[in-house]
Order: sequence, then structure tokens, then C-alpha cells
Amino acid sequence: MEVKKKIKISQKIVTDFSELVGDTNPIHINEDYAKTTKFKKCIAHGPLLTSFLGKLFAQEYPGPGSILVEQNNKFIKPCYVGDNVIMTLQLENKEGNFYYLNTYVHNDKDVLLIKGKSVIYKK
Repeated sequence: MEVKKKIKISQKIVTDFSELVGDTNPIHINEDYAKTTKFKKCIAHGPLLTSFLGKLFAQEYPGPGSILVEQNNKFIKPCYVGDNVIMTLQLENKEGNFYYLNTYVHNDKDVLLIKGKSVIYKK
């Protein structure tokens, strides 16, 4: 089983997330500051990207009623504000009510940004 979803990471999404969680690091929201860094452009928060996986768990697979019980992620490359990303869930194993998933976030140039594993409980 595999599920994919494409999402555009707009400046509004990044700014709203910054305000919601209180992470106003200028690398995420200040273009002038970002130009002085090795990234040269604003980058999205890692937790913002992984939070979109929750949408897939709840709406796509395993579906409504799903509860995230464990998540491990390795952040490999940055996601730039304005990028399109493809979120991918792949079922590795299912044991009773527990789903063991491999998770991936790529940009639309097929560069791997995040690789992870999640455990989902669904009654």
C-alpha cells in the first residue's frame, strides 16, 4: 500500500505555522536574513512538513480514527518556501491495530528531503 499527496509550501503556510508555534526563526520568514545564510532563501520548518503526514494518516491511510503513536524522521535536505513537496506513505507491516509506515518527503525535482518511520494505531 502506498499513498502520495502533493502540497505547495507557500510563504503564507510557513508564516502561519511560525506564528502558531512561536518559531519565528528568521531563516523561515525573513528573505533578507535568509540571503545571508548558506541556504540563500527561506526554508520551511521541518515539523511543518512532517505535520502534513498527519493529514495523510487521518484522511488517506489508515484513515479516520488513526492515532500517531511514534514518529522518527531524518531531515536530509531543506525545503524552500515555494517548493512543491510530495508526501509518501508506504506500509511496511501491519500487526493487529498497528500500522508500521515508511514516510518520505521529496520535492518536485525528486530530491529526498525527509525520510522517516511512523507507527499508527487504528481501532
